[in-house]
Amino acid sequence: MAKNKEKAGAGRTIVILLVVLLLLLTAGAYGYGVYYFSSHFLPGSMVNGFNCSYMASEDTEDLLNQRVGAYVLAVETMKNGQEAISAQDVGLSYVSTGIVKQLISMSVEDLRGAKKGAGGCNLKVSLMIACKATE
Repeated sequence: MAKNKEKAGAGRTIVILLVVLLLLLTAGAYGYGVYYFSSHFLPGSMVNGFNCSYMASEDTEDLLNQRVGAYVLAVETMKNGQEAISAQDVGLSYVSTGIVKQLISMSVEDLRGAKKGAGGCNLKVSLMIACKATE
């Protein structure tokens, strides 16, 4: 009978240790997620229509710079023709103002209670775009 009690006691100890280990692993995974998303966008986050899920602020600014650089304006002429004006033609470029880093901190802190769609937030911001006058 004493052997059965020892086996039951050892079994309980193993179960308790496994539960504690599982709780520690869960807390570690949660802590890593908090740390990671303090500098990256949450899944499903959109900035001005661009998917920025899991991107850091530098990656998002590179994406915005790339998209602004690829901008082309199509102008219809009076004779039903079409002219194209590219971003390079008018010196259009993205100027970083630090708003992307503010959006990341906002998406973690301020949007916890906000209503979100399936998977993330759609953030629409005004981005500063610089135009250089060409002579």
